[in-house]
Amino acid sequence: MGMFWGSSAHPSQPLLQQQTHFTVTMGETLATNNDIPACPDAPAPKWEPTRNFYLAFAALCILCLAMAFDASVLSIALTTISADLHGSSIEAFWSVTSFLLASAVFQPTVAALSDIFGRPYVCILTSLYHC
Repeated sequence: MGMFWGSSAHPSQPLLQQQTHFTVTMGETLATNNDIPACPDAPAPKWEPTRNFYLAFAALCILCLAMAFDASVLSIALTTISADLHGSSIEAFWSVTSFLLASAVFQPTVAALSDIFGRPYVCILTSLYHC
């Protein structure tokens, strides 16, 4: 049956690519559904946030707060670490910059891995890595 239940398409092809392609010529209107004509004067449906939206938004806010705490704690502790290791302020600056750059590079990588393997597995793996 493949990735999409009841579809006869190959699992590696997204469902959106299986839709019919339309050619629009001058003066034609294009509808997303063949049964409903396109009407520019129709009011847009009212968007209502759901519980999942609020949970996802809260998770993103917590992530941004954690990254801000991470950067600020690192900059405060780095002066002490740099003094103990007899490093200069330029070396301390570059260590903070490299830490933030590395975390920015790994974010899309972890997101792609969570798409491939599933979020619960990647969350457990990253939690075990940081312990």
